[in-house]
Amino acid sequence: MSAARRIPGLLLAGFVLLVAVLVMGMHAAPLVGHRLLAVRSASMAPAMPVGSLVILSSPPAEALALGDVVTLRLPSGTYVTHRITRLAPRPDGLFVEMKGDANATPDPVLVDAAMIVGRVDLVVPGAGYLLALVTTPSGMVALLAFAAALLVARRLTEPATPVARRRRRLPGTVGPGSAAAAPRGT
Repeated sequence: MSAARRIPGLLLAGFVLLVAVLVMGMHAAPLVGHRLLAVRSASMAPAMPVGSLVILSSPPAEALALGDVVTLRLPSGTYVTHRITRLAPRPDGLFVEMKGDANATPDPVLVDAAMIVGRVDLVVPGAGYLLALVTTPSGMVALLAFAAALLVARRLTEPATPVARRRRRLPGTVGPGSAAAAPRGT
């Protein structure tokens, strides 16, 4: 089998393995105190380009330090991942000032540390796109369509198998090599 014929099968196997690992990771991460999120804006570039996968841990507020990259959840449900630039203890709790690495100025308001959902432990550039795909209905349709296209490509690159031709003779007909076709008695 030539290399060109193996490529679609290898791509399909790698694709299925990658999706399986990501889906298992999505379900296993919370069991060990982690959370997976996809980066959707460039405010933390170049350290975290758009499409990166971030893996968060959940340290206690007193373990947060200057320079930590954390993710908080706004009341609107939006997640924001920025770097802590200042810790501000107040009588009503710990507040933090945050800034995106690509932003010129810090965020305009101090944020209650209770809104922080995790500290970034690991960044995997590009893997966030796949996370976004497996967590949305349209993304799942796209993944299934891609897998189907790989299956079709694999089938199209397989060598054609010879099909034995069978000549079907009706009773009483004459065909090549039959006794009725041979001349008699001449």
